[in-house]
Formats: sequence, C-alpha cells, structure tokens
Amino acid sequence: MFLSIDCGGSESYTDKNNIRWVGDDDYVHSGESLSVGNVSPRVISTVRVFSSLRKNCYTIPVTAGDRILVRASFYYGNFDGGDSPPIFDLYFDATYWSRVNITGFSNYINNYEVIYAGSDMYSHLGSGHALFNVKRFAFGAYQSTIRYPEDPYDRKWYSAYGLFTTNVRGEAEIPKIDVSGAEDYPRAAVLQNASTVNSTTSYIQLDTYLRDSPVPIYITTFFSEVVQLFTTSPNYKRSFQIYVDAEPYSEEIVPPFGGVVEVAITNITASNTSITLRSTSDANLPVLINAFEVYTVSELLSPGTDIDTRDSEGLAVFEPSGHFRSKIREMLGYHLGQRLWHF
Repeated sequence: MFLSIDCGGSESYTDKNNIRWVGDDDYVHSGESLSVGNVSPRVISTVRVFSSLRKNCYTIPVTAGDRILVRASFYYGNFDGGDSPPIFDLYFDATYWSRVNITGFSNYINNYEVIYAGSDMYSHLGSGHALFNVKRFAFGAYQSTIRYPEDPYDRKWYSAYGLFTTNVRGEAEIPKIDVSGAEDYPRAAVLQNASTVNSTTSYIQLDTYLRDSPVPIYITTFFSEVVQLFTTSPNYKRSFQIYVDAEPYSEEIVPPFGGVVEVAITNITASNTSITLRSTSDANLPVLINAFEVYTVSELLSPGTDIDTRDSEGLAVFEPSGHFRSKIREMLGYHLGQRLWHF
C-alpha cells in the first residue's frame, strides 16, 4: 500500500512507475504551495514553503503496530529566485532524524511517500530504534535501479560491481526464484545475478560506506546460487562464511539455486570494520553475493511532539514524518509503533 504525497500539489495522478500521487492538503495545515516552474518529473514542479513558523508538521495516518517505509526527498530549483537553498532539521515525533543541507545539490524530487510494509521485516532491530539506510546494492543487476513494481515496497536497489570481482548472470528465471526463505523479502530481480571471485582462496570484502566514527550497524546480506548444476552435482560445492574483523560471524552458507539465504549482521558497532566472505575449507567454488543493505541504528526514539534544543536552527518538523521544501536528500524509514527505519 502506498501513500505518495506531492508536496504543494493539489491533484492526484499516476506517474510512469505506476505510483499514485496525491496532493498534501489533507496532511499538513501550515505553509504555502508554490510552483517551481515547468520542470520534469511532475512531482518536483511544486513545493510547500514554510516561511512563518519554525515548526511545521505533516501528520500521516498510522496505527500501533504498523510498519512503514518512509521516503522524503527535496528539490529547490531556485523557485524563489534567491539562489539560497535552505538548511533544516527533520524530526520523527520528538526524535531528531537528520539535518537536510541541500547546498551544492542540483536536482531531485520534492515529495513524501509512505509505504505500508510487512510486519515481520527487519525483525532483528530492538524495539524503539530506527534504521537509517546507507547503501542498498544488487550485484550484477542489468537495471541501474530496481524499485517498484519489482520491489512492492519500492526500496531502491542500485546496480553494483564489487572490487576485484566478476559479475555473473544467473540461470534461474525471475518468476521461478523463491524469495520466501528471506524474512525481508528481497525481490527476485535483485537475486537473479551475483558477483563472485576467481577462486576459493580469494574473498569478497563488503564496502559498508560507513563513517570513521563508531556507529551501531544493521546489515542484510542475500545469497542465491546462479548455476543450477552447482547444486545438483556432488562434484561441486559452494560454501562460505561471513567474517567480521577476521572472526567468523555466520554459520556455513550454501546458496540455493532458485531460492535465497539471508544473513543479518546486527548488534555490533562498526566504523572501519572489515566484513568479508570467505570460502570454507571443503568448498571448490568461490564465494558469491547477490545483494546487501547497510543501515546505521538510531538512538532510542522519543514519542510525542516535544522538540529538543536542536530545533533552534530547524525549519521543518515531521510528525510522524513529513516534508518541507527544496532539494536533494533522500530518506526512508520503517515505523512500528514508535519504531522507524529510515531508508
């Protein structure tokens, strides 16, 4: 289920991705709707500007227990002729979410979306915390971006090529790949291809794109065999483990053909942490990986609408998440009661 809000817009329409957009009048009670001009796509042609109040909220209908994916995006477009993109803070209820600094960016979307997701997804996260997306990759994907309708939750998977790896095309047809073995529902299009290395003595190191300062992380990894013969013949074995800082983290992983194994890396604090895939001693096929996601974990979320002292420089507040005006910065999230995952 989608709720895609065109901020500053007043009409409903369906875009080229078959996503239906609605105007924002029912979700915000302050600010002014302005036109950016004759720009494309349509969703960036209007903005909602909050010029009189320091705190402004979008109210989104959710019930306790709902888990939602939230994406807020911004486009300035110099709509006011001032050549001065704003800097503002985002809050989820009373929890500081992020600072949006769109200076130096040029184009993106001015919108707010809510997507109702499965109640059992990303279940290893402790209650009352958020996941903030860092990266989401589909290795060897032939599309630059995989999203809705291939992914019903409209997670954006970006095609990737691992360092010192080779991308391989899978033999399994997308409609025949069973994704039920993964609790976070990666889509078949994400799993069809993979990256691998040349031998069992080589390994794959996952680039987490984390900052230097230590931060709690949540990583999902997905593995699916790309060659059917390798799972039906006793002469072949592809098996490996995940290592974190040279220590084994996972049990033996044997990717199924036409299926998927998911391993979540959680409850660790990382910065320059090394995460590698290494073959087991009895393997005669090298490691591979089809897709993975990297998140950082938030501090404990705060209920209510009280704002901490950082709102003195904030120009926008989201309740339970929402959208101001302007330019690029994409944010996603899941909400379970008072839980938000930000993608």
